Amino acid sequence: MKIGLITDSVSHLPFEAALDLAQHLGLSSVEVATGNWSEAPHADLDALVSSEGARGEFIGKMDWAGPYCMQGDARWLRNGGAKRNCAR
Repeated sequence: MKIGLITDSVSHLPFEAALDLAQHLGLSSVEVATGNWSEAPHADLDALVSSEGARGEFIGKMDWAGPYCMQGDARWLRNGGAKRNCAR
């Protein structure tokens, strides 16, 4: 069984702290919600869409924290828009 973290569940934490928590707990993935039902506390979707620098910074945080998968609306941020296989 694989267990992940949706960052909305720790919306009180900064993004980096949420990633640290997932890594500390040994979780297999992190989902960063980017809208709809979520208030998107850890992703500024407008900035991610319009700024290559913002995308690079966001991806850098994910890469630094560990081998997590991008899920949900933000999958296109990695690999030139290609979806990533979330299986480990």
